[in-house]
Amino acid sequence: MKKTLIIMLAAVFLLTGAVSAQTEWVTENRIGNPDAENVITMTIQQFSYWTSSYEGRANYLKEAYEAWARRNPDYQIRVTLGSKNIGEGMVKIIEQAKVGNEADIAQIDSFFLPRFYPYLKSIDNYLTEEEKNDFFGFVREGMTNNDGEIVAIWNETDVRGLYYRKDLVPEAPETWDELIDVASEISAADNNVDGYVFPAGRGEGTTFSILPFYWAQGGKLVDETGRPVFNEGENREYFIDILNFLEELVASGASPSRVTSYKTLGEFNNEVAAKSAAMFPGGNWQKNMFYDIVSEEEADKWEIAPLPQKEANMSSSGSGGWVFGIFTEDEGKKAAAVRFIKEVYMNPEWFEISGYLPTRNSVFENYYHFRSNKYQQQFQKFLQTSDARPGFPIYPTISSEIQVAVADVITGSKTPEEALDNAWDNVMEQYESM
Repeated sequence: MKKTLIIMLAAVFLLTGAVSAQTEWVTENRIGNPDAENVITMTIQQFSYWTSSYEGRANYLKEAYEAWARRNPDYQIRVTLGSKNIGEGMVKIIEQAKVGNEADIAQIDSFFLPRFYPYLKSIDNYLTEEEKNDFFGFVREGMTNNDGEIVAIWNETDVRGLYYRKDLVPEAPETWDELIDVASEISAADNNVDGYVFPAGRGEGTTFSILPFYWAQGGKLVDETGRPVFNEGENREYFIDILNFLEELVASGASPSRVTSYKTLGEFNNEVAAKSAAMFPGGNWQKNMFYDIVSEEEADKWEIAPLPQKEANMSSSGSGGWVFGIFTEDEGKKAAAVRFIKEVYMNPEWFEISGYLPTRNSVFENYYHFRSNKYQQQFQKFLQTSDARPGFPIYPTISSEIQVAVADVITGSKTPEEALDNAWDNVMEQYESM
C-alpha cells in the first residue's frame, strides 16, 4: 500500500510538473499564471508592451514578463492596450475612473498626471525613502499628489538640449546673445547653412522648446490651482523677453523665417541629413538616429550642450515621459503591481533597449551603459534642472496660444506685447468658461 501511494504521488508530481512546464505565461492579453485567482487589470500603450513592433523591446519585455510571472505565480495581469491617440486615451481613462471602471494600473502620459490625482491611490508604503529620494526632483514632485502622497511611478523620461555641429561651432553658446552672434555669422557665410533653426509653427514642439527659457528665469504658467499667471508680474516680463529674443533671431539672420513651418524636434533630422543647419534644440533620443540618416563621420560632428539661456548662470530643460498610475485600493494588488513595474520597467536594461532615459540618479551612476557614455552623463546633468509641463486642463489652450504668439511675432504681424496680450485674453476667456 505504501509503495502504491508513493507511485501515485510521483505520478501526480510528474503530471503537475508537466502542466507547469507547458504553461503559457505571456499572451497578447495576459501576463502571468492563467489559473491565478488574483487578477490585476492594466491599460498600457502598445509601444511599451511585448507586442510592440520594435523587436528589441518585444524580446526584452516577453522575457521580463515571464520572469516576473514565475516569481509571482499567485497573480495574473490582464492587459488592455491604450488608444493610439494619446490625448483621447488619457481622457478615456479619466472618464472610466470617474465611474469606478478604470484598470488597476494604467500607463499615463506624464503631461496628464496631475489630472489623475483625484483617482490614484497611495503607494507610499511600497517605496523606501531611499528609493523616493533617488528620483529627479521634477519626477518626485510629479508622482506626489496634492496631499503629499506618492500615487504613481514615473519610470521613464526624456530631456532636451542644444545640438551643434562642432566643425562650425567649436564652442557651444551659453547665452542668447552668444547664440545670436554665432548663428548670425554662420548664416551670413555663403555655405547654405542656417545658424540656428527651431520650431515656431503650430505644434506642441514650439511651446515645449521655449518653455525651458521661461522656467530658467523662474516663470510659472499657472498657479497651484491651475489658474493661468503667465501674463502677470514678472512672468509677463519673462515671456516678453523670450518673444523679443525669438524676433531678434530671425531679424538678425541667425535663424531663417521658415522656422514658422517647423512643429516638432524630429523635423530637424532632415536638417542633419541635408547638412543645412549648424544648431537646433533637440531631444536626447535624436543623437542615435543621426547614425541611421548620415555617415558615421557626419553624425560624429554633432555634439550636445545645455540650452542657451538669457544669462549664463541660468539653467533649465524640458522633460516628458510615461508614468504608471495605481488605481486599485487592494493592498495585495498594489504590492504586486509595484513589484511588476520595478522589475520590468525600472530595470536599467529597459532604458538601454527602449532609448528612454531613467528617472533615477542611481541608474546613471551605477549601470555601465549610462555611467560610461558621455552623452548619457550629459543628460543626467540636464535632468537635474529640468521641468515638466503643468498637467492642468487649461494647458493645451495656453500652449496653442503661445504658438500663435510666437508666429505672430516672427512674421511681424504683432509686437511681443500685443502677441502676449492676445494670447492671454484668449486663454482667460477659455479658462473662465471652464
